Amino acid sequence: MKVPKKEPGSRNMDAFLAEHPVYASRWEECKQKGSSHYKTGSCEPVDLYRSATPRPEYNAFDIKALTDVIKYAFRLLTRGYLAGDVDKIIHYMELYRADMEGR
Repeated sequence: MKVPKKEPGSRNMDAFLAEHPVYASRWEECKQKGSSHYKTGSCEPVDLYRSATPRPEYNAFDIKALTDVIKYAFRLLTRGYLAGDVDKIIHYMELYRADMEGR
């Protein structure tokens, strides 16, 4: 069985996983292999990425830049202030802005 791609207007991925528990189980199993600093609650950054439906005009770079901002902001919330993480957020947002303004 092929897992459907999540496209704008498509049904919710959570609904698909509820109907196919083997995929939900595998998803949770794979998430357990991730970094421990993301295991602080019931929602990890990867859960946010999976639940989002990007705007149709966004390309792979836009999605990468925005999800990395979420990742580093989450790290700041859970690990505390690290100048490098703040620098990465600023860097990705500057790249995103330049890309958007250049269109």
